[in-house]
Amino acid sequence: NKGRFNREPVFLEKVFKKYGKVKNVLDVGCGTGSHLNKLLELGFTGVGIDLNKNMVKFAKEKYPHLKFEVKDMRKLNYSNQFDAIICLCTTFCYNTSNEDVVAALKSFHKALKRGGLLIIETFNPITFLEKKKFMRTIEETDNYKKFGLKSVNEHWIDETQQQMIERRTVYKLKDNKKLKSDLTKFRLFFPQEMKYFLETNGFKFQDFYGSHDIKDKKLDKFRLITVSKK
Repeated sequence: NKGRFNREPVFLEKVFKKYGKVKNVLDVGCGTGSHLNKLLELGFTGVGIDLNKNMVKFAKEKYPHLKFEVKDMRKLNYSNQFDAIICLCTTFCYNTSNEDVVAALKSFHKALKRGGLLIIETFNPITFLEKKKFMRTIEETDNYKKFGLKSVNEHWIDETQQQMIERRTVYKLKDNKKLKSDLTKFRLFFPQEMKYFLETNGFKFQDFYGSHDIKDKKLDKFRLITVSKK
């Protein structure tokens, strides 16, 4: 989705200006590097990290002028280095246990300069409870059709573990043959739960946003964006 790589960095720029003085950014879960490249165009510098070495390899090849590294968000070796850390999409949700959440936040805290900003985006489970529009099965062909494939994503909730589980299966369009199936677990964070985790790990909570719109404070959508400060 190319639109989000233009829209989201513009939102981040507004957040940076509203809550702090930001120049140097760490992009946690950088993926293909598109966010960091757009932030560079907006006047920021930074580093992108991802646990997926193939993503980092792709990002380095696509944006050789930027710095990307393979790192685990829970075990960063940076110290007082960045003005802001961004952790977008569902990256932070891979921390499925409380121990992982605390380890990641302590790692972020150490990497930030004093007064540095932390922007974390997660799912907002309140939406699932209130609207009950949870899509259990999504079939996607647009991004796969040119390769003769289709992707079927199935979702369900594990209430005891507070997780959303996704099974993504890829099929051949021609004969519907199953090629690959992966299972991924995402932690669900309620707003006040996220605030508590931040405040008990050295951060000062600033605000919530319901989308990548600086005016959107209503938490009635599928995303929860939390802004805090070291």
